[in-house]
Amino acid sequence: MKKSKFNILLFSLLTLIITSCKHGEYMPDIQRANMAVFALDENSTILISDETYNVNFNVSLYYPNDKVTEARIVGIKNGDPSTIKILKEGITEFPINMELSFQDLESKFESIKEGDQIEIGMDVKMGTVWFSAFGPDGKSTVASDAISLPGSNPTLTLKRVCPLVLDDFVGTVTLNDGAYGVPSAQVVKISDTELEIQGYTDGADIVPPVNIRIKINPQDYTVTMPKQVICPDYAPYHNFSYEGSGTIDTCNGLISLSIAVTVDEGSFGTFPFEIKN
Repeated sequence: MKKSKFNILLFSLLTLIITSCKHGEYMPDIQRANMAVFALDENSTILISDETYNVNFNVSLYYPNDKVTEARIVGIKNGDPSTIKILKEGITEFPINMELSFQDLESKFESIKEGDQIEIGMDVKMGTVWFSAFGPDGKSTVASDAISLPGSNPTLTLKRVCPLVLDDFVGTVTLNDGAYGVPSAQVVKISDTELEIQGYTDGADIVPPVNIRIKINPQDYTVTMPKQVICPDYAPYHNFSYEGSGTIDTCNGLISLSIAVTVDEGSFGTFPFEIKN
């Protein structure tokens, strides 16, 4: 019995030694690849609305003290790895400024139609090793924990869209209202970046009817609904409110938001809120 226990102990020890040796022999040295930080010029947009499109952006290094041997800016169309193209190469100094026109993009990626996306990233060479911005599957190779670092922005995505015409959403619109169930409403344009749903609760048990403001960012077609009180006294609760954000699908005439419905006492959760012209 003692001999059996000794053999088991000896076998376990040898296994640990062999495993440790293999671990030390085959594990590569850990390398930290630098990554790009893309910053869109304040007068530019990621939205390609027509053939006059032009975009300006800045590219810097997230770790400015970790010098790269060389870098190149690359792009990929609709996540297809066969479309990866070099947009600028031989980069050795940072930061850099880049400008791309609609014609520049089409010369690399051929026809760019509504719904197409061009994701831009940067390959970096650290010493003698190249680290690619996009993998064989077409996805970004930057780890999710690196993407979540403060100030991290390793890629820039350009989207081909239809032009934004806010007047298309003015008048009687259809609502897909998961919050209060209102089927339609009247919308007016307050400014070039703001719409108002008027008399939202007209005919409901909320008096007086409420107007809801929605703000539009024309640079990226995002929309926000600032927190607004729909009903101050929503017995037995107080300050029944909406707040949310979303996007505009200009090609299909659809504003889609996800709104949080809250009262002073707590939250009812989030609901879809869509405006269809």
